[in-house]
Amino acid sequence: MLELETDFNNLVFPNLDKKTMLKIVDKYKSTIPQSGVEKCEKNLDFLYNSLHYLVTAFKPGEVISFYLLLSYLRKKMADKSKLINEFPEFAAEFLKNLIAFSMYKEEIPPGMPEDRFNKYFQYKQQAKLMTSASSLKERFKILHDEYNRLHPIIIADPQRLHDAGQKRALFFRQKGLCRYCGKSMDFKKSSGHHIIAHSAGGKTADLEHSALLHKRCHAKLEKQIAKGLTPKLIAIKDL
Repeated sequence: MLELETDFNNLVFPNLDKKTMLKIVDKYKSTIPQSGVEKCEKNLDFLYNSLHYLVTAFKPGEVISFYLLLSYLRKKMADKSKLINEFPEFAAEFLKNLIAFSMYKEEIPPGMPEDRFNKYFQYKQQAKLMTSASSLKERFKILHDEYNRLHPIIIADPQRLHDAGQKRALFFRQKGLCRYCGKSMDFKKSSGHHIIAHSAGGKTADLEHSALLHKRCHAKLEKQIAKGLTPKLIAIKDL
């Protein structure tokens, strides 16, 4: 239900009560989207493998909240390779702060800023309404904000590759020349390059930070970047 019925773009979450669950069972009784099943399985595997012993101490509501956060990050983050280290670090920090005080005794733990205490206190209050859509939404927002505080979230551009129109604009701006080697290109064999890497939040529609290269030149450039080098592109004015 969480994987198939959540809309992160509009912050819409499903109720997890019995009535809603029965409706969802009826909705998907003929077929369950395989992509949703695969994403759910991968997210659960990631939770188990990354959190190890921490997950054994989770309450049911915490499993739900952390699952939603992980699903969001795996869908939206530009550089997902950092998750394997960042996510367990965040989980440990969040849970440490969460158990540092009792919601029945509003005393701010030593060293915890008041605004952060208020967030965690609100999280505990919302956790009592474990299955409601509004509770899921509020807890997700708190988890998201805390994760972003500790590990700034860079959202990936949904458009991964330059389309034909964008490539044409680059082609004519570069006078049909490759910005890697300076030689003429066959448009059909050209490749768009993100000067600000897509994994670092580079936008495909940002043509001021895009370049058109021969496919072979693009492959060479990416290999250099993978080795930690910073290859230089030819300036537009020098073409």
